Amino acid sequence: MSIRPAKPADSRWTDEQWRAVTERGTNVLVAAAAGAGKTAVLVERILRMITDERQPVDVDRLLVATFTKAAADEMRMRMRQALEAKLAGGEPSPRLRRQLALLHRASFTTLHAFCLEVISRHYARIPLDPGFRIANETEAELIRMDALDALFDDLYDHSPADAPFWELVERYGGGRGDDGLRALVLTLYDFSRSHPFPDDWLRASAAAFGTFRPEGGHPLMRQLMDDAAFALEGALSELVEALDGCRRPGGPAVWADGIAAEAAAIERMLAAARRGAWEELSALAAADPFVRLKPAKGDDVDRELADRIRALRERAKKRLNGLSGGPLARPAAELAEEMRRMAPLMRELAELVIRFGERYGGLKKAKRLIDFADLEHFALRVLCAGTDEDGRLLPTDAALEYRAQYEEILIDEFQDTNRVQEAILSLIARPERGNRFMVGDVKQSIYRFRLADPGIFLDKYKTYRAGHAAAGGETGTAIELSRNFRSRRQVVDAVNYLFRQIMDERAAEIEYDRQAELAYGADYPDPPDPDGLAAELVLIHRGADDAEAALPASEPEEAAGGLDELFELETAELEARYAAARIRELTGRAGKPPLRVWDPAARAFRDVTHRDIVILLRATSAWAPVFAERLSREGIPVRAELAGGWFDAVEVDMMLSLLKVIDNPLQDIPLAGVLRSPIVGLSAGQLAQIRLAAPSGPFYEAMLAFLERAPERGEGDGDEAERARRAVAEFVGRLREWRNEAARGALSELIWRIYRETGFYDYMGGLPGGAGRQANLMALYDRARQFESTSFRGLFRFLRFIERMKDSGSDLGAAGTGGGRDDAVRIMSIHKSKGLEFPVVIVAGLGKTFNERDLNGDFLLHRELGFGPLVVDPASRTSHPSVAHAAISRRLRMEMAAEEMRILYVALTRAREKLILTATTRNIGRLVEGWSRAVLAGGPKLPAVHVAGARSFLDWVGPAVLRHPELADFRRAWGLPASGPFERDDPARFALRVVPQSRLADPGGESSGRKADREWLARLAAGEPLPPPAGRIVLPPGMEAGRAEDGDDAADWLGWSYPFGEAGRRHAKTTVTELKRLAEPAEAEEAPGEAWFAGPEGAFTRRPRFLAEQGASAAERGAAWHAVMQHVPLDRPVDEDAVLAVMRQLAEKDILPAALLPDIDPAPIARFFRTGLGRRLIASGSAEREVPFTLALPAPDVYPDAPAALEGETVLIQGVIDCLFEEEDGLVIVDFKTDRVTGDPRDAAEKYRVQLDLYARAARALRKRPVKEAALYFFDGGHLVVL
Repeated sequence: MSIRPAKPADSRWTDEQWRAVTERGTNVLVAAAAGAGKTAVLVERILRMITDERQPVDVDRLLVATFTKAAADEMRMRMRQALEAKLAGGEPSPRLRRQLALLHRASFTTLHAFCLEVISRHYARIPLDPGFRIANETEAELIRMDALDALFDDLYDHSPADAPFWELVERYGGGRGDDGLRALVLTLYDFSRSHPFPDDWLRASAAAFGTFRPEGGHPLMRQLMDDAAFALEGALSELVEALDGCRRPGGPAVWADGIAAEAAAIERMLAAARRGAWEELSALAAADPFVRLKPAKGDDVDRELADRIRALRERAKKRLNGLSGGPLARPAAELAEEMRRMAPLMRELAELVIRFGERYGGLKKAKRLIDFADLEHFALRVLCAGTDEDGRLLPTDAALEYRAQYEEILIDEFQDTNRVQEAILSLIARPERGNRFMVGDVKQSIYRFRLADPGIFLDKYKTYRAGHAAAGGETGTAIELSRNFRSRRQVVDAVNYLFRQIMDERAAEIEYDRQAELAYGADYPDPPDPDGLAAELVLIHRGADDAEAALPASEPEEAAGGLDELFELETAELEARYAAARIRELTGRAGKPPLRVWDPAARAFRDVTHRDIVILLRATSAWAPVFAERLSREGIPVRAELAGGWFDAVEVDMMLSLLKVIDNPLQDIPLAGVLRSPIVGLSAGQLAQIRLAAPSGPFYEAMLAFLERAPERGEGDGDEAERARRAVAEFVGRLREWRNEAARGALSELIWRIYRETGFYDYMGGLPGGAGRQANLMALYDRARQFESTSFRGLFRFLRFIERMKDSGSDLGAAGTGGGRDDAVRIMSIHKSKGLEFPVVIVAGLGKTFNERDLNGDFLLHRELGFGPLVVDPASRTSHPSVAHAAISRRLRMEMAAEEMRILYVALTRAREKLILTATTRNIGRLVEGWSRAVLAGGPKLPAVHVAGARSFLDWVGPAVLRHPELADFRRAWGLPASGPFERDDPARFALRVVPQSRLADPGGESSGRKADREWLARLAAGEPLPPPAGRIVLPPGMEAGRAEDGDDAADWLGWSYPFGEAGRRHAKTTVTELKRLAEPAEAEEAPGEAWFAGPEGAFTRRPRFLAEQGASAAERGAAWHAVMQHVPLDRPVDEDAVLAVMRQLAEKDILPAALLPDIDPAPIARFFRTGLGRRLIASGSAEREVPFTLALPAPDVYPDAPAALEGETVLIQGVIDCLFEEEDGLVIVDFKTDRVTGDPRDAAEKYRVQLDLYARAARALRKRPVKEAALYFFDGGHLVVL
């Protein structure tokens, strides 16, 4: 280990940070708490390494891996700024300039990107076609479906009658098909890919069933024993407390002997569980130790105390019943035999998954594709030569090359790595002298659902702290960065107060001790109102008058059955109303002075604004729309990031129904939906008339029969039928055209044609929330284009893919609300907020129960315990948990609770100055009664049995807050002791508020629509007839229902059409881009009407989050390049450094999004200014950039195929000339393009001849001079073409 330099006296770094910056010569694990400045430490460490005079390291000899590409780009940018600052500060060091020059090729990357580099360099070792590409999500999913279909077809065709495959289908197919087994194969395949050697893990997990031994040391039995011991400890503590109550004055002493005997029996069971004696524990549990207690009579018995003792005893009984009803009730030999009978099935299942993987891999290889999971596994295949006899990974020559290349490997967010990534890192790290620098915080590891493994971080953390070797024999040092520079002291103290009580190694996999807790490190000045910054817990009391209040407080929401969804929505509405009222108070709109927050940039206090406030939710799918709507109705600007809901959007559902009808019109339900939609616009009565034309058969045939049999205008059925006939005839005609185009054209063009011909896109834009509806329709169009970019084609396959997405639960987020307004309250999930910070944080929905569906599935999985299937009897269609299922369910429950606690930690540590927690309860009395034991328990922590049994965040936060010394009045009011051993002196300040539902009534009262909904629901539930619709139908004067005084005149009036309809389909005002598109052949790739969706300031308009996550669009990248060209100074020579300086300035001024900087290469920009044309442009001194114009042209010049009705009409053309400069003999036009050039650049330029001709006409009109030259410059390849 090298000697660490002394910290300078004037250093701004803490001792721990300095140690993290300077520790060398060994593996370093930095446990960086929230707000501890880990990014700054990483940057400083790199900077000192590359400027170290004794042991300098070039920046391209470092591998810096971050969790996201944005974080990697930010790290590279920070390094560039730090190096430039040093050079600007008077250090004319050639070495610094060299590092700045090397920075562009330095490995600041994500682990996925590094794996891609490994594969690209060593593709022959896999082997892999060098022309491979990464399949997008759509393409990968379609190939998976094809592979699975082909595999099952083969098995159905060639499996003998006694093959285990048939039994797998019978047991795990789902009852009515094989969908369950198909889903299980995909789930197992995906889960196995988180293991370095997935096939080995699958076979080992299956083999474990045949070798299972019911001994205490077996992992499954050990898990069940540990779980039983934990439950018995809880039961014993409750009985001991009950026994103590019996012996108090006023206690029911007559119960003491019986409860003492029960406690002794529990102690014997606990001892057996700790020894791993299954048979003994099973026998003791079968003999119910609870006796019938004697009556406790007499005036000297305290009834309240007796009731409390009875409740404690009932809890203990419930815990024991939970044990005796599971595997513990069965002999060990029976469990072992059952596992052995399942072994052949599990082996068959493992091989089925492996065969699927081979077939899926073969299809990808044939198409020269890989998916994201392949990146890690192929990289591991390149780097790993196998294992030694101790199971340690052996490096290949390629891995040794990387070891030699990288002096140090720095990994950010290390707590979120998985086993495959850890294997890759271990193979390229130097074992003889640790060279890994790992930064993370296991308390913020919240991505277990993505198969991240916080156990990797924990293993190193514990062993490094103890001075031992971690897994694989590596050693290192652990450094704690606990000082928080983000939050005000009130927030830090509140977080520490809560997590000291609830977070320990058993519940959250890490102990919240002095080293792990936050230390205040910010430099906030004293606030104007310190009490106003106290953390708040707000309990909204539904009250006993609600229908749901009759439910026991301890029951999860699912107990409400059909009321569950309604209850949740009303709960969300109540908390949204409170949040809106609280936001009005904080911003000074409720007659109170606004909250004052510290502005670090201005170094002064200011009033809080809406953008300072965030509402965090555990899940946003159901609650975020409710909050967004409520805040909008209250006049509070809001920006919500909605997860899911795209498939449920009405406009998307309508379009998918229409596409299904185009694919196959004999589908009645989609067809009826389209006919009733605004696309056709038929009424229910008109649909009934159509069905009467052919009472049986498909509805499409009835529609054709209706057209054939419909009476002439003015006869029989009258105008209602005539209008229906016209609408149906028009739809059938369009449907035939659409079906023809679907068979021979592009799907995306079909969708766009439907938008254009039906006006559906524009219609949706005119409805409330129109921008979001149009964004959802654009997402469908983009999804179709993405589908067509794959090797798959056809409307049927596209619809099949969409259906698979829906069935699997995959969904896009519906378009977010609020657009891009800056001063808006943000609503986001806790996961989305990770890494962000806000002055005011409102964490809502603390009372919402945890999602435990994954714990109760038919087939559970665990990376260590393997498979956990139910035992299914096909004959009786019954099932029960196997010992593996029971053990894995208990382990997953513990891991879920630990993950939820870490999610809560992430939520609370987002706050800088003010923290508000809200929850809703049905019955606050029962809630507090359930907390009473936890509240009154002695010791610094809540009882472990309570923490482990929590069903919501509120079960942790509520008792912890209620123990606060300043809340004695609340405890007294709720029948708890005002003081006791549970109190602890603590600097944290908490305000507890109880808000009755009546105080949150809608200011406008309940809407008539909501009341009507309630009345209808009540009548439906009671089986009563529904009330008639309110109001009546009002007909025009002189008309009766279905008939007018003069039928012919009415029909003419209703059937009138605009005589200049063809002219109406031509734009009177259009753009150069649109005209260029119209001039292209139909197979061109550019999206029809793409220019319509450009924002007023170019392409940098806010897109829905679900689109933004797909990366920058081509339009955004093009606008970014043009923005740089617009701002490059022309008063001096232009080189790459000058271009980079412009890019940084644009990012700093928010003219150019920083996320787009990596997409811009300064080299081709500088190359243009070295061309003859570029030098002429600089020399001219008259260059104008981004020159807008509006040009009036005769309509026939714009639309050569225009009808005669357009003769004499004028069309306005708008456009922007990229660059225009003047020379002695005329004007010169230069247009810059970001197109990809794959062939002759002159062919690519020819597409833009129409565009440049229009630019020339506009320039002549603007400058009254001839245009002597027009040129195109393609950044891709640096091609200059003069037209």
